[in-house]
Amino acid sequence: MTAANITTIPAANVAPLPVHIPAMPRGSVLANPEQFKINLKAAEYFAASDLVPVHYRNKPANCFLAINAAQRLGVDEFYFLQKTFVIGGKMGLAAELAIELANGSGRFRGPIRFRLHGEGDSRACTASAVLMGGETVENTVSYAMAKADGWTSNKKWQSLTDQMLQYRAGVFLARLYAGGAMGGMYSREELEDVAAASARDVTPDMKQIEQVPEKPKPAAKPPLLINLPDGWEPAQFPRTGKGLKEALEFLSAAVLDGKPEVVGMNQDLLNMIQEKMPALFDEVEQLRLAADDAILSGDDAGEAEDDVFPGDLPTSAG
Repeated sequence: MTAANITTIPAANVAPLPVHIPAMPRGSVLANPEQFKINLKAAEYFAASDLVPVHYRNKPANCFLAINAAQRLGVDEFYFLQKTFVIGGKMGLAAELAIELANGSGRFRGPIRFRLHGEGDSRACTASAVLMGGETVENTVSYAMAKADGWTSNKKWQSLTDQMLQYRAGVFLARLYAGGAMGGMYSREELEDVAAASARDVTPDMKQIEQVPEKPKPAAKPPLLINLPDGWEPAQFPRTGKGLKEALEFLSAAVLDGKPEVVGMNQDLLNMIQEKMPALFDEVEQLRLAADDAILSGDDAGEAEDDVFPGDLPTSAG
């Protein structure tokens, strides 16, 4: 291994928490009626705001639980809402938040540091830190490991390989030596990778295909929504910065209105938004997660096929 393929990532790359408030004792909200009322009111305000991620909008109960978790971990409540995600009914921490919580746990003498090395499937990241007792501990995650466990089914591993390696190595190290600082929660990336690995196709070899006769496919169920054509984009939203942002708001409204399937019908549009407006990349990912979670949760979306979705959806291209 040469110095050319080793990259050291300074700890400053992980942004510090914007506000650190004293952590509240476990269960203190439930034991304190006054604090309970304050948090409940705050949850209602957060849920009504357009500034919180889509998976918290109009969901005061989720906001309440997130506020309680933020206070237990000593994190600013609004920041915590921005850095947590709901995946398969579980709350996931953004990796940068999980790592920063470990950095501030008092278990390490300094922040977790990262070293990238290798190429191709041997590309890896080693996260290391010095315990308060002076011992240096480390954990390495490689692309080969991610590939073997099916994590690479998550598309982020294709476009953000080094970042995903750093996130997974850092969170693994944090969980091993400062797990309590994360409140027992998994990171967003861990939950996404597990979901992607579970959903990946397992294709049998050709001999198995030849020996097993193909079964007739069941009749397709009628769609819950208007069958929009591929790449559908509302005509009133031009492909400009303002138009694409309005289109994203329209699709977010579809999820909140109980019609998450609309998001799946417009992946090309969402990809275009991410490409042309990088500042909205995370918001698009949050929308996709919210839509997937709504579908997996079995929401009663689109039970009435004759419902008209607000916004005058076109029934044909153009």
